[in-house]
Amino acid sequence: NHPAPNTMSLIQSRLDEHNLTLPPPGAPKANYQLIHRDGNVLYLSGHLPIRADGSMVIGCCAPPSVIEAAGEGITKYLTTEEGYEGAKHCALNLLSTLQSYLSEHVTV
Repeated sequence: NHPAPNTMSLIQSRLDEHNLTLPPPGAPKANYQLIHRDGNVLYLSGHLPIRADGSMVIGCCAPPSVIEAAGEGITKYLTTEEGYEGAKHCALNLLSTLQSYLSEHVTV
């Protein structure tokens, strides 16, 4: 079972509606695969909140009491809006990897 032929075009139209652009597909940052296929299932991993300009959203998005309880090592607290921003970039990077894989490996 392959995705419907218009799946990626539907995703692209939704991205266009929200003025979002997929970044170029990234490369693994360590020794792992960004995407792995097992039969009809694709597994994606290791995607970071990297912006289109290459910078990364860094920090911890949690209530201050949780951060304080975690102890040393957390140097930046993110607001909820900044956390959403990081999640958005992570999702765009996942979609970019998926689009790249599907365009290379799936024929309809």
